Amino acid sequence: MSEEAPRRGPDEKSRKDAEQVLREAFARDGYVRVPDLRRRQELGSSTFKKGWEVRLVADTEDELWLLRSCLLVVGFSPGASFRKVRRRVLPVYGRSAVEWFAPSSRGGAPGRAARRGNPGRPGRAARERRSVRLGATLEERVAAMLRTGGITGRRQRLLVQDPAELRRHMERLPVRERAILRDRLGMDGARPRTLAEIGEERGLTRERIRQLQAAGLRRIRDALE
Repeated sequence: MSEEAPRRGPDEKSRKDAEQVLREAFARDGYVRVPDLRRRQELGSSTFKKGWEVRLVADTEDELWLLRSCLLVVGFSPGASFRKVRRRVLPVYGRSAVEWFAPSSRGGAPGRAARRGNPGRPGRAARERRSVRLGATLEERVAAMLRTGGITGRRQRLLVQDPAELRRHMERLPVRERAILRDRLGMDGARPRTLAEIGEERGLTRERIRQLQAAGLRRIRDALE
């Protein structure tokens, strides 16, 4: 069953933060499914039922929680998530959702390629390199990574605006988690690095590095609550 949006409306800053999180998530791994009008005419509406749908993809339960929360803030009602391979997919149904995430999809699609996101989307390594460089400055990279760990709003601004406070929280982390966050962010003038690069150096899989990164962000989030 879909979740209902909270009754109290979010403030403008919270809504803008939520919109940014959702647009970045959609650009990274999301895609849309829109009606194939030709097939619907050929098969009939009772046989061909695929309609308007946005799919956002999460690697962890924390990311799934963040996406669901942001959708509710913006005003969408997400559907029930489901597992696809080793990731979680969060659907949002309705034409208004598709047009908000992918304005170019207005009017339906003539074929499968047009329904399935961007056929020229870069591979995982390219998306990772882009994600760790979302901002040209360290502050922007910190803000982007904190959002992936569910640290938004006032707590996010505190850590972005006060690097010393962020370092104090990081110093309390286990050694591996702290080192991974530093490498991912590119602190102290270093180049931000991808999960795969860190994993290769440490003899761990990309997935294990991602888990350690998520664990470190979760510890920081819990400490701020």
